[in-house]
Amino acid sequence: MTGFGKSLLLGTAIALLLISSLSFAETTCTRNGCDITITIKMAFAGADDAYINKSTTEIDSFWNGPNGFRPVGDCKCKMHVKVETQKVADCKNNAPAGYHCIDVTKFFKPDGTYDNPPRNQTNITGAAIYVGYM
Repeated sequence: MTGFGKSLLLGTAIALLLISSLSFAETTCTRNGCDITITIKMAFAGADDAYINKSTTEIDSFWNGPNGFRPVGDCKCKMHVKVETQKVADCKNNAPAGYHCIDVTKFFKPDGTYDNPPRNQTNITGAAIYVGYM
């Protein structure tokens, strides 16, 4: 490949990375010595503050444990999981750049009957349901 071809290929790759980084969610990992921090950006549509706070608390307590970190690897480095949240009107039209956007739907009617299951997979009758949910 010629020098021009390599430059064009590299330039195209850089442009695609820049464009994709503006439109896709980010989960980042940084390291400072033996301290590792994983940052998850999550936006919620259809959730109230109590739901968002509970989700953040559950992630924190599971991944960070009672000491605020999880020891990992042979050297027992400290891994911290940090969650950044936002509330948005909807994920389809208002998903913030760099955030995983979660549509929160009501699963049960006020009387407790099964109503509005989350959707992402079609079953044999053509109905769409989630394999799992949070």
